[in-house]
Amino acid sequence: MTAITKTVYLMRGLPACEKSHRATRLAGNDGRVFETDEYFYTQVGDDSSRHDLTVEDILDGDRP
Repeated sequence: MTAITKTVYLMRGLPACEKSHRATRLAGNDGRVFETDEYFYTQVGDDSSRHDLTVEDILDGDRP
């Protein structure tokens, strides 16, 4: 039986410094890229077309 090697890259940096681009290149065809902004656009708030998390949401702690 062959062991499968999995690698996790955590990337952080200033806005617009090509983190997503680099992550996509590192992931290749078989990897996955998870972005915090994408999470907040699709999973948090009432409007999926914009990032609508508020300071109150963060301080409240009830949201994921």
